[in-house]
Amino acid sequence: GAQQALELIAAETTRLQIPLFIVYGTATSEQQELLKDVSAKFGATLLPVRPAVERFFAGKTVTKEDRMKALQLSSGDPHPNATGHRLYAETVMEGIRAEGRLFQEP
Repeated sequence: GAQQALELIAAETTRLQIPLFIVYGTATSEQQELLKDVSAKFGATLLPVRPAVERFFAGKTVTKEDRMKALQLSSGDPHPNATGHRLYAETVMEGIRAEGRLFQEP
């Protein structure tokens, strides 16, 4: 399942000496433990998207439903919409910058 898939990806990025960033949104405690285990085993960097989401909604009073509407494709499909993907991209860039992986700012 998910653990095997993550470990295959992590093993391949380790073999190729490519840094691995795992960005995650809402995750159960079991899923978080799996991510932590794979991260520790393969030296991947875990990046929660929550800080970017919190910044996006800072100063706004929104319900959980409003947040979901603003970031998901639809109520029936919890995958991120364009705004949600932008927050994931910001999270990845923050991780890359924090690890000094960029030579220049874009």
